[in-house]
Amino acid sequence: MTGEHRLLSVNKTVAIADVTIPAGGAQTLDNHGIVFVGDRAGVVLQKEAGNQVTVSFDTQREWTTESYDSANLPKIGEKVYLGASDGKLTKTASGNKLVGYYWGTIGGAALFSLHA
Repeated sequence: MTGEHRLLSVNKTVAIADVTIPAGGAQTLDNHGIVFVGDRAGVVLQKEAGNQVTVSFDTQREWTTESYDSANLPKIGEKVYLGASDGKLTKTASGNKLVGYYWGTIGGAALFSLHA
């Protein structure tokens, strides 16, 4: 007999009060924005009834965002951060929170994966 065992779920439903939305308005709870739960970056999947959202912490998935400054992106495969003042992806670590890794651009959007 074979069964399946999941070590960790990559999607979590959390209270909106526990979610930090970066400043600048580039990231939101409505449009699959990048948010932080503690120091961990995630992507909002959907708003739930009441005061909760479902956030994905899937490190094996690639995500896209149009919130970036092309002049301030890292080299492919390097760490990417979320700007504290504008909520856009950046290569600058100082004063910003780690999101994950940058994988290039596709169709006018930056491609990234979340940090484990």
